[in-house]
Amino acid sequence: MKFGLALLAAGGLLLLFGFPDSVNPGPDEPEDVLSAVHAADRIGRVEILRELATKEFDSDQAKATWHNEQMAELREFRERPYLDALAQHLVDGTVADFADELDPMK
Repeated sequence: MKFGLALLAAGGLLLLFGFPDSVNPGPDEPEDVLSAVHAADRIGRVEILRELATKEFDSDQAKATWHNEQMAELREFRERPYLDALAQHLVDGTVADFADELDPMK
């Protein structure tokens, strides 16, 4: 739960101030929903690892269970922008356009 609140706060700050330069797209790389998902995933995974390194667990199984729970929370949070965009394209009947928009080869 603490992780989820911290991740939501970090996401809010990213929306207000933008991503750090290391994950901001350059002039030749337009921002898209998948870029945002990948950036949120990286930030979240690093935060999970940092917290994992500071926690004590009764067993390796307890450590793995905690890690997996945190990853499930991260997955729900990070995928939301993609799923929202997909839902809108489904409603609009523009899924092929969405695929073209996200395809780096186009």
